Amino acid sequence: EGGLDLRATFTDAVGTSWNINGFYDGADWRVRFAPDRLGRWRCAVTAEDPSGVSNTVGGEFTCVPSAHHGWARIDSHFLRFADGHTLFAVGHNTGWQPDVEQPPFDEMAGAGENLLSFWIAMPWAQPSWALPSEPYWDDRAPIENSEQGLGNYNQAACAYLDGVVERAEAAGVCLLPTIWSHGQLRAAGHPWGEGWWYNNAYNTVCSATEFFNTADTPQWRYQKNFYRYLLARWGYSRAIAGWVAVCEIEGTTGYYANPAQAEAWCAAMSDYFRTNDGFRRSADGRSPAAVTKVDQPAWESGLDLRATDSYAQQLNDTEVANAIGTQTGTMWISSKPCFHAEFGGDTVHGATQPRHLHNGTWAGVAAGAALTPLVWCDGGNFPMLTPEMQAHLGYLSEFISAVGYAGSSLLTPAQLSLDAPSCRAWGMTRADRGF
Repeated sequence: EGGLDLRATFTDAVGTSWNINGFYDGADWRVRFAPDRLGRWRCAVTAEDPSGVSNTVGGEFTCVPSAHHGWARIDSHFLRFADGHTLFAVGHNTGWQPDVEQPPFDEMAGAGENLLSFWIAMPWAQPSWALPSEPYWDDRAPIENSEQGLGNYNQAACAYLDGVVERAEAAGVCLLPTIWSHGQLRAAGHPWGEGWWYNNAYNTVCSATEFFNTADTPQWRYQKNFYRYLLARWGYSRAIAGWVAVCEIEGTTGYYANPAQAEAWCAAMSDYFRTNDGFRRSADGRSPAAVTKVDQPAWESGLDLRATDSYAQQLNDTEVANAIGTQTGTMWISSKPCFHAEFGGDTVHGATQPRHLHNGTWAGVAAGAALTPLVWCDGGNFPMLTPEMQAHLGYLSEFISAVGYAGSSLLTPAQLSLDAPSCRAWGMTRADRGF
């Protein structure tokens, strides 16, 4: 929209090139790139604004071996790192917590967890609300918010996320950020109640109903700039396993008013990530991104990960296994990596932990999930991860490690027969083994 366009081309010794966009971090213009091939690389940078174009050629560096596995990419029903190692993620979801890193990444890694999902923003937070005693309000504000205006990226929020990504990388923990929460895109009049559309900078160019309009509209042009910024600033990182574009899209005004338009937006988002997220794009062109609904595993978003949230059995420690296992089986039919981006036990109204978490996660993994169902931790009715809950994730992590072939592209759902009609079971099998 009339600003500076910074981009760079990185070329390896055999002439293969990557085109990478740059970004402004509040003080400097930067380009972040991680090479995928050993040896010498050359770099050329282009900066363009309304006054003209400037080119710089001549930067060089050498890529040397490391122990890192690279980026997560789709391989059949599962995820695999660029070097061929399977990513079978065990983790949880801290959602809108002011400090997403609960527990700290090194503690997560020590307990066998290797993935954290979270919302990029606290949707209601605005920078002017920051108090000396509560600096997180500034740190976790929406990157674009109504106070700072559309196209202006809150650098306190971005700097906080820089730290999250860097610490996750250091600990070997992957991240699955949610770009839009349902409440950010929900105005008054929705059955779920009013959300936080009032603090969404896009309310200055469109209604919540029209947010998903991907014609040549201001909202879509600004969105593409925003997604470009996210990929430019954090897309290089091996810590980013993928993206949840919207969680619980049926909770947005745009979907409620016009489902067809919202689903067309999902298709446009799939195209955007496939085209622009080269680090995570697989050989067949797929990119690990999802949109979720609640307890609707048969819904097809059009993106390359199949995910749902589940709260149908949030009060029942036993039936949650049937909900998660059965829904995973339904999602498996799509031939995409599938998982539960959220599920949770309401411990105020009947669920108990860690039993609820245990039964949900083991059923999901045994039914073919690409990663563990992610327990929702909001610090209210759905408690933050306790040591006992984390221990059960650790037991599952040990089991997956011992099996060794969890995440194999040769796995298919097992056909099981049970002697006890009151029991349920799920399993995965290869030609000569299974679990």
